Amino acid sequence: SDYCLGSNHVLPTYKFAKSRSSLSVLDFIKIVNTVEIEKQTLEKISPILKEITLMEGLSNHYEAAYGRIQ
Repeated sequence: SDYCLGSNHVLPTYKFAKSRSSLSVLDFIKIVNTVEIEKQTLEKISPILKEITLMEGLSNHYEAAYGRIQ
C-alpha cells in the first residue's frame, strides 16, 4: 500500500535519518532571501552603516552600500 499511496522510502545519509524524515522536494530547493531598501532610506542610515562596518573591520561592505547611493 505504501507504493500506491506514494510515501517516500528514501532516507537521508550520514545518520541524518535519526533526526530527519525521508527526502522530499524541499531538500532540493535553494531558498534565497532578498532585501530591498529605498535609496532615501539608505542615505539616511549611511552614517550608522559606516560606523558599524568600520568597527567590524568590514569597510568594503560600506563601500558596496555607498556605491548603490551614487
